[in-house]
Amino acid sequence: MELHTANSGLVRRFNEAAVLESLRKHRLLTKTDLVKLTGLTYPTVAKSISSLYEAGLIQESGEGVSRGGRPPVLYAFNPLAGLIVGVQIERKKLSFGAFDLDLSLIDDLSFKTSSLEPDAIVDQIKFGVETVIQKHKQGVLYGVGIGSPGNVDPERHTVVSPYQLRWKTPVDLIAPLEEIFNVPISLGNDINLAALTDGNVKDFFQRCD
Repeated sequence: MELHTANSGLVRRFNEAAVLESLRKHRLLTKTDLVKLTGLTYPTVAKSISSLYEAGLIQESGEGVSRGGRPPVLYAFNPLAGLIVGVQIERKKLSFGAFDLDLSLIDDLSFKTSSLEPDAIVDQIKFGVETVIQKHKQGVLYGVGIGSPGNVDPERHTVVSPYQLRWKTPVDLIAPLEEIFNVPISLGNDINLAALTDGNVKDFFQRCD
């Protein structure tokens, strides 16, 4: 069912997200398929397809079966259109994993920490993420997930790590990084992330432990 609200921009993003998620799950779909799966009208699906195609998030992938007339175009999710970067903070090193939008690991790197001071850690994370972005220029950065040792407060976005990182007072890593990259930044305890995430993301955080 389509949402009706004064905020047309929010509705548009909601509709595009519904179309994109259907393509991510089902891979190859026509506009008619998407109408059935999302419950959106055909014109709304067509507008969403146009916007997502222009953003590079989907691509044409052949033709479907014709039921009389011109064969319908098949659309596919393009996981290489963007990057999600996973960051693992450890006392002696920082590890970075580059994931496509299907959360498949496509690259990783690590380097020794030069300092455990919070501002220095932020600078080192900035350097690592920017290195990944430069290496994979075809993908837009969509988000960063950070695993940190210590006690993580998900509501206040802070870490206290008196032993591993020597942070005895709460440190906010999210605010400065969101200001730098202008994308969502998530923060969690490294052990919990390794236990809760799936597939290649889980493998990355477990390997870094």
